[in-house]
Amino acid sequence: MNRPCDTFEALDTFPDDGESLYRIVLRVGDIRRAPHQIRQVVGRARGDLRRLTEGTRRQPLQISLRLGARHIDDVVTALEAAGFDVGAVVATRERAAVPD
Repeated sequence: MNRPCDTFEALDTFPDDGESLYRIVLRVGDIRRAPHQIRQVVGRARGDLRRLTEGTRRQPLQISLRLGARHIDDVVTALEAAGFDVGAVVATRERAAVPD
């Protein structure tokens, strides 16, 4: 029987690849077009978008991202350059480095 896994189970299934995991909170102007644009921006910046959650009733123009990235600065810079207001960046768990 298949059951939906929770976020923590999903994160534990990813291989240790030296990536850190982050949560980014964005404030957006147009909530309808934002998810597609965010996916494009994160992909071009070589981030690994794992979850995108749109706003709540209290904060409808806010989007929360969970992603993996070796260079989070590149992803944040790309999001800001695309016109998104980055409200917070939090490292949620650091992966062990892969030996060379």
